[in-house]
Amino acid sequence: MDNPYVRVLLVEDDEDDYVIIRDLLSEMESLELEWVIDYDDALRAIEREEHDVCLLDYRLGERSGLELLREASGRGYKAPIILLTGQGDREVDLEAMQAGAAGYLIKGQIDAPLLERSIRYAFTRTLRILGESEKRFRSLVQNASDIITILDADGTICYKSPSIERLLGYRPEDLVGQSAFAYVHPDDLERVRSICGEITKRSGASRPVEVRFRHADGSWHYMEWIGSNLLEDPTIKGIVANSRDVTERKEAEEKLREVREAERSRLARDLHDEALQDLTYALAEVQFVQATFKEPEPGCRLERAADALIRAGQGLHGAIHDLRLGEDREQTLIELLQWLVKLNRQSSPEREIELSIEGLLPPLSKETQVELLRIVREALVNARRHSDARRVWIAAGASKDKLWAEVSDDGRGFNPSEVAGGIGIAGMRERARVMGGELEIRSEPGAGATVRFELDLRKAREELEEIRILLVEDHASLRQAVAALFDREPGFTVVGQAGSLAEARTMLDGVDVAIVDLNLPDGYGGDLIKEMRDANPNAIALVLSAYFDRAEIARAVESGAAGVLHKSAGIDEVVEAVRRLRAGDSLLPLEEVVELLRFASSRREQEQEARRAIAQLTPREREVLKALAEGLDGKEIAERLNISLRTERNHMASILAKLGMHSRLQALVFALRHGAVNIR
Repeated sequence: MDNPYVRVLLVEDDEDDYVIIRDLLSEMESLELEWVIDYDDALRAIEREEHDVCLLDYRLGERSGLELLREASGRGYKAPIILLTGQGDREVDLEAMQAGAAGYLIKGQIDAPLLERSIRYAFTRTLRILGESEKRFRSLVQNASDIITILDADGTICYKSPSIERLLGYRPEDLVGQSAFAYVHPDDLERVRSICGEITKRSGASRPVEVRFRHADGSWHYMEWIGSNLLEDPTIKGIVANSRDVTERKEAEEKLREVREAERSRLARDLHDEALQDLTYALAEVQFVQATFKEPEPGCRLERAADALIRAGQGLHGAIHDLRLGEDREQTLIELLQWLVKLNRQSSPEREIELSIEGLLPPLSKETQVELLRIVREALVNARRHSDARRVWIAAGASKDKLWAEVSDDGRGFNPSEVAGGIGIAGMRERARVMGGELEIRSEPGAGATVRFELDLRKAREELEEIRILLVEDHASLRQAVAALFDREPGFTVVGQAGSLAEARTMLDGVDVAIVDLNLPDGYGGDLIKEMRDANPNAIALVLSAYFDRAEIARAVESGAAGVLHKSAGIDEVVEAVRRLRAGDSLLPLEEVVELLRFASSRREQEQEARRAIAQLTPREREVLKALAEGLDGKEIAERLNISLRTERNHMASILAKLGMHSRLQALVFALRHGAVNIR
């Protein structure tokens, strides 16, 4: 439409000013005006979201229009707001722009054409921005491999993305208005209701959970589901749920678990029912014959055979129990060490085995715990088989950055250099290397032996800790979709979401990676990157921008961004980019980095040239430029400076020549851009 119907909200507490604005607007076609006079009425009108443009008076009794502007922006008000004030004030203008105003007009300078242009420009610009955002969001949602759902507080489906038909066989429009709980497996229903209830009580995203949903064909599919409370967001007004089908992965994991469990059970059963039983029988026979024969030589040989069989039985017992180390059990490291000591006391009752724990042992990944336990077990096996020790001490402890475990005995000892290639020791060293730890063996003949393992906890913490993400994006729907997908990925936690610079500045503590949109309602996102880097030099910033030219990339990189991606990039690309940046990789090829450096250098040269040109201006020429910046024409400038109009023109000609400009406007823009003058 060339001339769209525009609904204007005027917030003005002065009736005379209202009449003036009303009369000016009466010259516009296709326009409807609503007038409110105070702050509270304005808020109620804004909450109805029925207007296309808002004209807002700076003075509203005891309150200010800037307060209302900020509150409206905080509530997600999308209509453009033009601030009206009685007199020009550069600081007010700047505050209004930072608070999200679409324009700023001085009442005494407003005429009908200016007011119409301002309204139509703000209105059409907002339509364009919303259209681009809608197009971008729709593209993201429609092409996403996941299902995006919006629910009300009771679990009623308000929206389903098109991917639901591909994944679960339903048409989106057939599910709108129905309860999502009707499609949840009965065994999961209580858990899902509880999770949804918790989500409605707090903001932010839930942790990923696996839930079974009914397919249109009646089968049950496993879905990995993340919900986030956006009930207070006026653009969403619901719970946003992101889910993906993990049925194949779940089935594969279950089959693999079953195979592993079956194999482990079979090995343990075969060892116990066959090998161990045969050994027990052989030992009993040998001991019977040993008791029968009285001759010394056969008796000694039988005794050695019995000892060998006993050792073999102990070894089999240990192997059977070792198979249990990989079982899917939730136990602390201390509990596992206690369990291992108990088993060894049972298999070697003739030895004293003591366990001591110094301080609190930190949590470790399951894989790290199992490998550490295997090192301790191997050290115990060596002490039992080779040391003739009567006492064995097991100790474990932790300092700030180190965890250690030690096995010592009072046995006969050995020369470590002579047994360095033994299978048991080689296995312990390899496990220690894979874990990123160090293994030390201390012994000498006749003085017992000590095996000590140390693990750098900083590396272990890195394995446990997740990358903490801050999302800074003014499009709430896009921001929430990205957050949900990051929360789904292992190793990531979204610790903050912000739609503005002001909001993001309160969330910088503890952030590992910030994903930042450069164009925010209250300023340039690159400023936030600088602040974050100053506060935390180890933090990384990744820029997502809809506008992708060299100037913007160079400016973002100079602000401290480690990488730049276009918003059209897929979510998988964003996740991979964060992983690469955390690993120290660069997202830009070397040749592009060199080109950016050249471009930035060129920009700096231009700035230097501009400063040199400005430095040529005389004090009087600077006064002429300053008057021009205040909106004075040539005659008014001459009058203010008490010079003739001819002299003013000569000054202006000199200014244009020194700056290399061709018009007064061009010279003014140049001077403003490079800080030679300021608008007040």
